[in-house]
Amino acid sequence: MRSSSASPTHTRHSGCANSVNQKGFIAAIVIAIVVALLGAGTYFVSTRQISPSPKACTQEAKLCPDGSYVSRTGPDCEFAECPDGEQISLREGQRESSFLLEKIYPDRVTGLNFMEYPVARDQGYPVTLRIGEVVSNGCTVTLTLAGRSGAAEFPP
Repeated sequence: MRSSSASPTHTRHSGCANSVNQKGFIAAIVIAIVVALLGAGTYFVSTRQISPSPKACTQEAKLCPDGSYVSRTGPDCEFAECPDGEQISLREGQRESSFLLEKIYPDRVTGLNFMEYPVARDQGYPVTLRIGEVVSNGCTVTLTLAGRSGAAEFPP
């Protein structure tokens, strides 16, 4: 008699075990992604600076001594600084740009204004200026009477 023995063969089926390991691995990856997204979202929300809403200034203009205008600007809607104009002094008979000073009175000056825009003219137009009033050549130069100083002889 022959004895025959059968040795059982054990075959390991790794498909089932791999399937369970893959599901656990995928779940861990999904959880890691969700945690990363939540962390990033929390970071961006906490570090985001809330900017104040823009403020609209009223549409006003301020007349500057040189005859130009400035508007309100900035976060407090303050008037912008007037440009620094060049201070000049004239005596009777002197000319600055388009203005010829003819006569100085206690409360005003008189002279001729020579327009240069739209067409330059050789003939001056008579003007009377009081403090704060403006004369212009019509284009590039604006003169404002800021005041009068010094002694002047006045007719009796």
